[in-house]
Amino acid sequence: MPIVKDFDLNFNSRVIIWEITELETQLISMLKLSKKENTLFNSIKLVSKRKEFLVIRLILNFLNIKINNLIYNSLGKPLLKLNKFISISHSLNILVLAVSKNEIGVDIEKERKKISLVKQKFLSRFENNFLTKTNEDKMLTRIWTSKEAIYKIINMPGISFKKNITIKPFKLNDSSGIAIVKTDNFNLNFKLKFITFREYYLTLAYK
Repeated sequence: MPIVKDFDLNFNSRVIIWEITELETQLISMLKLSKKENTLFNSIKLVSKRKEFLVIRLILNFLNIKINNLIYNSLGKPLLKLNKFISISHSLNILVLAVSKNEIGVDIEKERKKISLVKQKFLSRFENNFLTKTNEDKMLTRIWTSKEAIYKIINMPGISFKKNITIKPFKLNDSSGIAIVKTDNFNLNFKLKFITFREYYLTLAYK
């Protein structure tokens, strides 16, 4: 079981990072899927998505969470029937799953070398002012994962990464940060936990 990182964010949260190196058949052999789960699994065509489906359930088993407690809302956000929250992210063959007693969002991305070409879609003028040119791609990847992690908590159509979600100034080697979400209806503050894992950038967002 290639769990490459298992840690507590705080007393309320657990985070698991799994590197998917197994064959699909190996993952299947580790699980006992119900008839309903097997039907869902067989409806997935892409091998990478099939593996992610299996790994998510293997991690839940590892955490002693019954698979039937995992559901998805109409917008595709994963939920737990228990009094807990869940967030899932993946990049290439790395999958991250976070479970918490409080709302939590997670996003992981491999450093994107050409992310600067699309920064105008998600980067505010305020955020652009504290970017450092020497590490621009790394900083942009960190900002992107932060906004993605926050959006997974809010899960509201119409939220603009550029206009509504603002990341406060940080340095690349910082381990934490702050973000603010402002709309006409609410004003929320979020804490951010920054983790660098190999060539990947991971951000956890929570209140």
